[in-house]
Amino acid sequence: MAPLHHGHEFSLFFDSAQDIAVHDSAKTITIISPELIHRITSVLRLKTGESIIFFDKIQSLSLTITDIHKKTITCILNERLPIAIPCPSITLMLPLLERDALEEVIYMAVVYGVKTVQLLISEKSRKIYTQKDHQRLYRIAQAASEQSKQFYQPQIEQPVALQKAILSVETAYKNYKKLWCDIAGGPILKNRALIAEQESYLLIVGPEGDFTPEEKILLNPPFTPVKLTNTVLRARDAASLLMGIVRV
Repeated sequence: MAPLHHGHEFSLFFDSAQDIAVHDSAKTITIISPELIHRITSVLRLKTGESIIFFDKIQSLSLTITDIHKKTITCILNERLPIAIPCPSITLMLPLLERDALEEVIYMAVVYGVKTVQLLISEKSRKIYTQKDHQRLYRIAQAASEQSKQFYQPQIEQPVALQKAILSVETAYKNYKKLWCDIAGGPILKNRALIAEQESYLLIVGPEGDFTPEEKILLNPPFTPVKLTNTVLRARDAASLLMGIVRV
């Protein structure tokens, strides 16, 4: 059955080991997850003949729905593609912001195709971070992928002290262009050499209230301070803008 043509094709994150069954040399796929079936039939209200994209951290599957039942949905596999790491590679070092701000930055990190988010503990950042927080950030990342169709999701590393993270920069990120968002830096948009397309990037932004003078001494070097605007931005806005400038 040929897929119906619509202006928007929905995408859903799935667990290949639990949510689907594969048949007929991988040409027919049955969705068996009650949660996904509910989302497809009751939330998205898709019908037979319509198309949908399923993705996990390894692959994306373009599917056409052929049969809908109460406990199963059968689909034909149209295309299977590997999930590619966006280029250039971007790693973001991010202090532990308050919950809403942190979730917003993680969402945008997915949209901009960030490879890794290394969470940091600085003098002015939040100090408490639980496994529940970690799991929620991954759910935020999945939702961002579904909405943006940027299927690559960053690795979110457990928080480490800023001082410890900086000590590892020269060896772990030797060939990365290292940019630090700071109002006293040079205007990033006037220095095209800072954002050459072939580079890998290590980006860092401060917490609300900025880094302390002692922390700034640790940052420069190895990071090059760059100014995004002539105004002081919230940490979440600075992170999003810096990622966007580098990606574009």
